[in-house]
Amino acid sequence: MQDSEFLDNIQWQDVSLKVDRLSNLLNQEFDALKIKDLAVFGEAQKEKIPLLEELSQLAEIIHAGSVVPIQWQALQASLLACKDAHFRNIQLMQRQLDAVQSTLQILLGQSGPTTEVYDRSGQVRRSSSAWAYQVA
Repeated sequence: MQDSEFLDNIQWQDVSLKVDRLSNLLNQEFDALKIKDLAVFGEAQKEKIPLLEELSQLAEIIHAGSVVPIQWQALQASLLACKDAHFRNIQLMQRQLDAVQSTLQILLGQSGPTTEVYDRSGQVRRSSSAWAYQVA
């Protein structure tokens, strides 16, 4: 089937529902990360990953064509919100990982002065002891 035929046969309501489901999963993932519920986080991953793959394949087909369907354009705000939610979750995971690494270093007697002032996203890094205190 040609890409144009494929695009003509897309059920845009289904695509919209998938984008909404992705948004819900990202929020569920964030809530699970906040309370450190790895079981809920893992369950969200099982559904999120195939959904992301499916939407990514659709995006590749759409953007390979000469005209982007108006229905896809209408979903762009929701897709950008999903992207922002995904990066928010990554930042939270990184902060939690940093806190665990700092705690392990302290427990292993490897604590030393921190030379990093900024984290990977360019934000001012909190001192590890302040973060460990907030986490506890």
